[in-house]
Amino acid sequence: MMKWCLLGVMLLAGVDAAAAPGRSEGPRPRGAPEGAGLERKAFSKSPRNQRAFRIDHIAAARLVKAEYAARRVLGLRIVSGRQGPAYRVKTLSEQGVVKFVYVDAQTGDLSD
Repeated sequence: MMKWCLLGVMLLAGVDAAAAPGRSEGPRPRGAPEGAGLERKAFSKSPRNQRAFRIDHIAAARLVKAEYAARRVLGLRIVSGRQGPAYRVKTLSEQGVVKFVYVDAQTGDLSD
């Protein structure tokens, strides 16, 4: 038991020592980390990365629920269809049958 107590005290002392700067270190710099300006932005405004969908995932789920009221919406995923991007919505009927409904991301058209 004593061994575990000593180990815990040593670990806590090590964590405190690592968190605080040493005497010769001086204060740590604040602000942006090094190279902060060099990262690539996740949401770029370039046309290649921009998804200009008229229908978002919430609206796609609502369209399916409005059309197929007896089914439960289990999930959805964006897929590339023949006419462009579409949402593949996974539904469950009252009888336990899983079916997929596709929602066009530009027009909101539904297809089985």
